[in-house]
Amino acid sequence: MTDRPTPAAPPVEWRWSVALFLVALVVRAIHVRSMQKGPYFFYPVMDAFTYREQAIAVASGHGHPDVVFYQPPGYSYFLAALYSLWPGAYAPRVVQCVLGAGCAVLTQRLGSRYFGAWVGIASGFAVALYGLLIWFDGELLTPTLALFLLLSAMLLAAHAAEAKDSRLWGLSGFVIGLACTVTGTFPFVMLALAPFARRRAPIFLLAAALAISPVTLRNRIHGGEWVPLSYNAGLAFFVGNNAHADETSAARSAAAWRRINSPPEASALHSYSATSANYFRHSLRFARAFPGQYVALQFRKALQFIGGNEIPRNQQIYTARQTSWILWLLLWKIPGLAFPYGLVFPLALAGLVFRCKRALPLAVAVTTLSLLTIAFFVTARYRSPAIPFFCIFAAEGVRWFWQEARARQRVLFGAILLPALLASNLNQGPMATTEFPDTEILRAYQLNLEGKAPAAVEALTPVVEHDPKNGEAWTELGVSRSALGQFPQAAQAFQRGLSLWPEDERAMMGLGLARERLGDPVAARALYERTLKLDPNNAFARARLAQLQAGPR
Repeated sequence: MTDRPTPAAPPVEWRWSVALFLVALVVRAIHVRSMQKGPYFFYPVMDAFTYREQAIAVASGHGHPDVVFYQPPGYSYFLAALYSLWPGAYAPRVVQCVLGAGCAVLTQRLGSRYFGAWVGIASGFAVALYGLLIWFDGELLTPTLALFLLLSAMLLAAHAAEAKDSRLWGLSGFVIGLACTVTGTFPFVMLALAPFARRRAPIFLLAAALAISPVTLRNRIHGGEWVPLSYNAGLAFFVGNNAHADETSAARSAAAWRRINSPPEASALHSYSATSANYFRHSLRFARAFPGQYVALQFRKALQFIGGNEIPRNQQIYTARQTSWILWLLLWKIPGLAFPYGLVFPLALAGLVFRCKRALPLAVAVTTLSLLTIAFFVTARYRSPAIPFFCIFAAEGVRWFWQEARARQRVLFGAILLPALLASNLNQGPMATTEFPDTEILRAYQLNLEGKAPAAVEALTPVVEHDPKNGEAWTELGVSRSALGQFPQAAQAFQRGLSLWPEDERAMMGLGLARERLGDPVAARALYERTLKLDPNNAFARARLAQLQAGPR
């Protein structure tokens, strides 16, 4: 570490820690209770749905469904451990509320250690009341667990540097290794922090490798490949670095992801590592062929990172304000201010410029996180690990400005702060008031699985009315109509779905079944044969064909 951390605050700071933890916990508990009334609490969507399904598979003894992990698996196993103790929708939220409150306390302790008690308290309360982090604590997504582990590792590293304790450095490395199994960009943060351990860096890195090793070994044993964590890095990089990055980074539908996941040479790729490397090559070819466009894209992503708008990944964020009055107070946009990021980031940037040397490990960590987010693509979820560090530097920047800065330094502080405020808050757009169609489609899919077809129809009807060219919505509506025995309407919906997405196997099978029920076995047989051409291993289509060939019994 470059500078000796500020000595520990007097014992009264622990009282602040307790108060901070309780405030953060109560706020999160109120938010989670409010979100129970929303449509997605019991029906998580997109990545949250995937994490839940993976966790249920592990908890039920079937094991993780991936042969080689597509995403870092730490969060799925975390959920699986909770589900094995307390099945249902509540356990993850309750535990994440506790972890989220813990993140506020960890932020306080880090801020106090480097900048004094009052900066720690201010930054801790900023995290405790940060609307986006509160929202993530109520979702089945990675930020809460990832942040708790990262902040714990950083605090352990600060203690280790002061005490020159190899065991603490090893423990810090092990904890940040666990964080790497949750979020795939954290290994870069780990490597950036290793030099601060100096001659104890090997201990730090070996402990991190020990934490990661079960994931690596599992990939080797089950998939036959030495993949350290997961193989989605290439795809994630490609999504944010190609000629159509605005479209690919906003992709949510199954059809869109199927196109992204099916490059022309995919059939020639024989390993998961090769698939990931292929996506990296596509992005690098784009950068070499169109350097001006590539640089402009990076600049645009940097502006997105600076901007106060919380960019959604799987589902809209601001719509949760309609259910949670906590978010209504703590996460909002008005013309000229996107709160809270549009206020925290400009203050943090100014604080970083003037005070980074006092807390160089924190500055290195947040800079690494920021650059990685821009290098891949910017969303609220991927930007969230930087927020506690921004809160610390924002609080320190304000304290330094009022208590220590000289007149010339205040002018320079303002020269950084004002342009950053403008960039963060101008033209950030209105808050979304409706959900993504793809989110509603996945919720309807889960409703259909539970036999709640009327509710699924209710969810899908506005989607097809607003976007009649959404093939997946028509297909899911066909499933709902079939479950209700409304086969003429189901056939029409499946037909619309196929006309918009001709390779949708669910629509083919659903339409085939509807044709059977409507007394047209010839059309049904043709649809099942068409399905088998796309997927020769489709068991449902093969069984239905066999039944039709056998004739009525």
